[in-house]
Amino acid sequence: MDPTKIKTLELFEVKGKFTFVKRVIGLCLTFILLSNGLLYSQIISDNIDDYPDGATTLPSGRILLPSVHLKENTNYPIPLLVTLPYTFTITYTNGGCSNITNNHSVTNINNVITILVNKKCLTSADNHLDFGITVTKDLASQSKDFRVPIIRDSVKVVLTLDISGSMSLDVDGGTGTRIQALKDAVNMFVPKLEAFQQEGDSLGLTYYSSILYQPELTYFPKKFVKITSIYEPVLANYASYKVQNDLTPRVPLQMTAMASGLLNAKSKLLLNKNKTPNTKRMVFLFTDGLQNYGPQVNSDGNSINNGIDSLNNKSSFPKDSIRYYTIATWGAGLAPEILSNIATSSGGEALHVVQTTPTLTEWFSIQFCNMLADGSPQIVFKRYDTSLSDSSTYSFNLNENISKLLIELSGESVSNLVISVKKNNVDITSKAKPRLDNLKMLTFNFPIDGNPKISSGGKWEVTLTGQTQDPFNIIAFADDHLLKYKCGLDKSIYTVGDTIHFSTKLTYAGNPLTGTGNRVNAILLKPGDDIGQLLSTYKTPVIDSTVDMTSAANEKFQQLMANDTSFYNALLASEQKVDLTDIGNGVYKGYYKKTELAGIYNVIFIINGELNGVGKFERTTIVSSVVKFGQVVEAKPDVVDTIPPSGSTASVGKVNNSLILKIRPKNKFGYYMGPGFGSTIKVAINPSKKQSSTSLKQLKSNSLEREPYVKEIKDGLDGCYYIVLANVPSGSNPSIQISVRGEIVYEGKASPIPFWVYILVILLILILLLMRFFKTKSSSIYNILVWVLTIVLLLIMLLQYLGIFKLF
Repeated sequence: MDPTKIKTLELFEVKGKFTFVKRVIGLCLTFILLSNGLLYSQIISDNIDDYPDGATTLPSGRILLPSVHLKENTNYPIPLLVTLPYTFTITYTNGGCSNITNNHSVTNINNVITILVNKKCLTSADNHLDFGITVTKDLASQSKDFRVPIIRDSVKVVLTLDISGSMSLDVDGGTGTRIQALKDAVNMFVPKLEAFQQEGDSLGLTYYSSILYQPELTYFPKKFVKITSIYEPVLANYASYKVQNDLTPRVPLQMTAMASGLLNAKSKLLLNKNKTPNTKRMVFLFTDGLQNYGPQVNSDGNSINNGIDSLNNKSSFPKDSIRYYTIATWGAGLAPEILSNIATSSGGEALHVVQTTPTLTEWFSIQFCNMLADGSPQIVFKRYDTSLSDSSTYSFNLNENISKLLIELSGESVSNLVISVKKNNVDITSKAKPRLDNLKMLTFNFPIDGNPKISSGGKWEVTLTGQTQDPFNIIAFADDHLLKYKCGLDKSIYTVGDTIHFSTKLTYAGNPLTGTGNRVNAILLKPGDDIGQLLSTYKTPVIDSTVDMTSAANEKFQQLMANDTSFYNALLASEQKVDLTDIGNGVYKGYYKKTELAGIYNVIFIINGELNGVGKFERTTIVSSVVKFGQVVEAKPDVVDTIPPSGSTASVGKVNNSLILKIRPKNKFGYYMGPGFGSTIKVAINPSKKQSSTSLKQLKSNSLEREPYVKEIKDGLDGCYYIVLANVPSGSNPSIQISVRGEIVYEGKASPIPFWVYILVILLILILLLMRFFKTKSSSIYNILVWVLTIVLLLIMLLQYLGIFKLF
């Protein structure tokens, strides 16, 4: 064979072997790489049990870690399934708002994430921090996202309680006194603060009647006591124990110095405020009537009529401002509006108790949730029953990812009732944490130890066994830091005829909740009749001077509510259902237009929904609003000689050169404004004339009084008001302008010339013209008579206008 060919064949053989070796090496490398990728396909653990207790997996796959406290370092070990060497990188951090995004740090040392958050969201509920990590091992890597909720601030709360004389009266439409209803509600309120306690929470107490009353030093050696958790082993250390023992001997006393009570609560909260800069300061106010003693809160809800004090020196947004949460039993006049403004002007909430349902305890529970709304709790179920003969079972759905469930039973005779609780048909009553004081409260902390562990999600059943002829309430509260809802109205005070706009914002883990599986309904509790109309048309009963009411209008209201069944029933609320529409981005809206009746309008919001991996959820809350009188019809006042007796303690003394005008304001819907609104009536005398800067007080004391002024506006308690003008010379007819609630009801002369007189003059002039055109033999006599009549009538009109002679 040709040596050249042999050499060529050998070369091809060497190349073939070399190619084979390369292929083998390539296959080996590929196998090694694939094996390495398979080996490290899971670098960060997906098993939620490997994370700290309380961690959970969100529907998005993001892992939710336990909450952090403000300005405290919190450590989170991240479970890895690989060993060193590897690289661990924090890829991003992002807060739910700019305050969090710009004021936090996230660091890593040896796979332990340390988080420090220095600020929270001030105007939103998105208090969470998101971060992501990536871990790389050899040629494999994995990323995972995390979310950390930021726990609510600690709270300082001052309970500011009305113990005035009217608290001795019976509850409207119910049994028992108001003071006992207050004690029962407070004794269920404070234990809930303990059940949802955070480190740093504290409680103060102020009572008010004509003067202030402070709690006994035995129970409150300092202005505040610590709110302990339900795991405190010594009952005497509980805030609820101290409040109950201090409140029990309290009895109704004198008048209602509400502003003094609020200012005292404010002074307590502002004491040493710089030592607790991250504490939310709140006043919880309960009152059953008008302020009628000492300094008073003005209609703006912030300033005090002494011209010196105010309830808040700052806006509602800075962290050291004070928020006021008010609960008031319904009164007549301006009281509901003032209490609404006290709350809303400070960023708080106002609730107005009407009739007997919900009970006062339930109203306190609603306000309890409002006060802690930036963190939790939330009402997931409530039921009111009038009696129990044997046993009854109540069920509700609860979603996953809840850390705590509190079930509360309250009522006059519930001590002999037995509570049992099932979750998904399994009895877990023994898993609850009972209270040391034997209150009917069961607390479940999740996850509950077991095999497997018991989480919150599923169907819950509460069974009551026993007998009682008295009403009772069952309310369940959930500690849910992921589901957020904000229910509200566009205003807290409306005018009759306004449209009420409802809105709800739903989010879960910061993401808006939409879709057909989620819905929001509103039940509007509208008064059965107009309160002003009823108070104007019902006969005024004999005023009881023994109770602490200087307002005759409020006393009339209270007497009728207590003693006149037809009046009470006329105000019973009628339910109007409104289905809110999903307009996207987790926002639900609705409206109601038929607001012709003045009074209290309460709205019950009911939220239902379902999320994959989270389950079904139910929530409810109540929002209060006031619809006030307005859209007044203009009407001429009547000039009267005297003021009839009305039961009012006010009186009009003898006034020289006085003029008494009577008005009875009515709106376009045909309803009277009613009693109790004298302060909203404004009268300007000779408004076109340049007014002197002399004050009304100076005018009254001036011996050379010449200018007319308003001496008094007296409430007739039947919708009529009597305006007494002083210094009105007998030969004068001043121009006046009367406005009611900012709307002009009359503008013109105090004794105006009737419209028909002008018509008569015009007719006489027309007759004169016709007689001049159609002359007859006898027309001259008639012509003279008509001229005389016309001149006399014009003269009378002139004298009437000037006030020299008053015929009309």
